[in-house]
Amino acid sequence: MKKLHLKLVLCAAISASSSAALSKDTPPEQPSQTPDWAVVKAQIEAAIVNRLVDPESARIEWSYGFKWGGYKPMLQKRIHGWTTCVFVNGRNRMGGYSGSKPAIVVYNSGIRYLEITDDQYGLDSERCAKAGFPAAPATLASHVVAPAPVQSVADEIAKLAALRDQGIITPEEFDTQKAKLLGGR
Repeated sequence: MKKLHLKLVLCAAISASSSAALSKDTPPEQPSQTPDWAVVKAQIEAAIVNRLVDPESARIEWSYGFKWGGYKPMLQKRIHGWTTCVFVNGRNRMGGYSGSKPAIVVYNSGIRYLEITDDQYGLDSERCAKAGFPAAPATLASHVVAPAPVQSVADEIAKLAALRDQGIITPEEFDTQKAKLLGGR
């Protein structure tokens, strides 16, 4: 019982110090130019997809737009930039969809912070809803991220032949790559 009490006191102390630091830490002035949101969206989606067990199953929902400010991860300094919550669903190791989970993103000339939360009790979803993010503009429309199309061996050999004919690769390099493609099948 004493251990539980000690843990609660420690958590309260960390929370209080975080709140004090939060009030002192104001974001820098908002930049005069906003980023190209289509480019930002592509970068964020690529980073999210790379973190999933089954990248081809990614379902990303853009419920919110971006707001200037920042985010303070637990036990870390505040990260300033354009902030939003994105909801991510993808297949788990068992092949079933794991359910929509919030991903907290801070962007400032690149992705400064990205965390796909577990959100076991819905606290992060609630925090996203209360954060005051604007509604997602049409440029951030939700969609399923499609996997890259699979190229056939014949298509790859045709591309290599074109590179050889243009003088970009040597005939020897063409033969080596062609053998790799044919040997892999």
